Amino acid sequence: MATPPPGPLEQGDLIQDLARRLVEVTPEDWRQLTYLARVIGAHRSDMLAVQEADGQVRQLEVPDGVADIVDALKHACFQQGRGTWLSMIVSVHHSLRLNVEYNHDTKPETPWELSPLAYAQELERFPRDRELVPDWLADELDQAGRLRPDELVEEFGRALVRACDREGLRAEYLPPTGLRVSDPDGTDILDSDLEETFDQAVISSPEQRADLAAHFAGFVARAARERATAAQGNTTDTGDTVATALVEAFAEAGVRASFQDANTLSVVLPDGHEADTDIGRFRSALSGATPEQIAHNATEFARAAVRQLQQAVRPDGDRTGGLRVRLYPVSAFPEGVLDSLVAREIAPGLWQTLVADSPDSLQPLPRSTHERSGRPDAEVFEEAVAASVNETVEVSEHEIDGVRLVHVGGRHPYVAAHAHALERYLGEAPHGALVVFPVPEVLIAHPLGQGHPIVAMDNMRQIAERFVADGDKPISAQLYWWHPRSRSLAQGTPPELRPVGADIDHETRSVSLTTSDQEFEAVLASLNR
Repeated sequence: MATPPPGPLEQGDLIQDLARRLVEVTPEDWRQLTYLARVIGAHRSDMLAVQEADGQVRQLEVPDGVADIVDALKHACFQQGRGTWLSMIVSVHHSLRLNVEYNHDTKPETPWELSPLAYAQELERFPRDRELVPDWLADELDQAGRLRPDELVEEFGRALVRACDREGLRAEYLPPTGLRVSDPDGTDILDSDLEETFDQAVISSPEQRADLAAHFAGFVARAARERATAAQGNTTDTGDTVATALVEAFAEAGVRASFQDANTLSVVLPDGHEADTDIGRFRSALSGATPEQIAHNATEFARAAVRQLQQAVRPDGDRTGGLRVRLYPVSAFPEGVLDSLVAREIAPGLWQTLVADSPDSLQPLPRSTHERSGRPDAEVFEEAVAASVNETVEVSEHEIDGVRLVHVGGRHPYVAAHAHALERYLGEAPHGALVVFPVPEVLIAHPLGQGHPIVAMDNMRQIAERFVADGDKPISAQLYWWHPRSRSLAQGTPPELRPVGADIDHETRSVSLTTSDQEFEAVLASLNR
């Protein structure tokens, strides 16, 4: 009989066990660690960062055993009809003060765009009553309903059979998620239900599904050969399976890889750049893993490594890569994480972060990766700003209560970068502009002097608050003064943005400024006259 999932009384023990395992891998004199986990259907991604005594923040390998505890904790937090959390943040202070934050209803920020089927899997595993399903999640489920997952499952089953056939194996797909594999003489090699592998395949892209099938078949074939060799009295280092997986995964990504020793992997990019990495912990984490699990993890490891290397060593002549700038509120980052990223504060509470944008993911650029390139921060920010501003946007103008508003919007999260080139949309604006960044896809501006400034502030605040309330990943409803000096700054230099605001009482027709910026007050006074 299956063991029932842990109940609420066991959550405290699980959290303490999780914190203990995380603390075990921290360096001496650590001050704060932050662990972020996202578990949505068959999708799993996590990150562990630690702040050291000197204030530096660096990323650590997530220790063995954490995934099992996180899964148990997700089950323990499940409430019938209410579901469970989608992401969680665990913070541990060096005094061992512990804090856990669960996210049940907000769409998590994931390293890559998730298939809607991941959210469908989530609700199959952890059902929610209809009235407790957020609008954004309902939209994802509607999209998932149009994707026909049963067809994807059958397609992957057939792909596994074809991949095994290419390896000289006989395979039979056993719907819905079973597979029987034998060698050419009919000896059974595998007869198993691969439900987790199929779940992973369903939420992957067609290319990833093909890769997963090929890797699975390759590992089954190699495992069979290793067993045959062992039966003849020879022994094979089981770690060779991991090494072979990584070499093949890098080869499929177009990168040559080889081992200097058991744990030192050397890769050579097509442009000739080389890099070494220690895969000791990666190897340890896969101890006892099935062939398909090793294949899947090797593929993800190789793709992530190649993306980061290409971003880090892009030659000076190539300025068409995937670097972009994205705006975040400071509240989006756990304590200390910003220091581990390539980021800069462009206004109080607003941080502009370099992200690596590729067809299958969007990830903040780690500072450690950037530093390997040897390029100055200003140079890569200039490149990323230029690429972001070149992204397609739609610009429209509106007049509300005699006030001109310029709306800049796009289907990407880099619209805020247009604050670097706002003059192209404003025309003459000798007093600068009011600007707001409510969500990643929207920027709204008002050229001061083209309508009553207090009316503009009131309208923009209300519009921004609606965007923030309805947005999946809101930034801020705060108004900023885009100083006219911003017009003369180089495009890669942050614009001069000063927070401003006003409390407006419509009944008494009174206005109280909530800014202490005397220059802005003088501008308002001159415009009011």
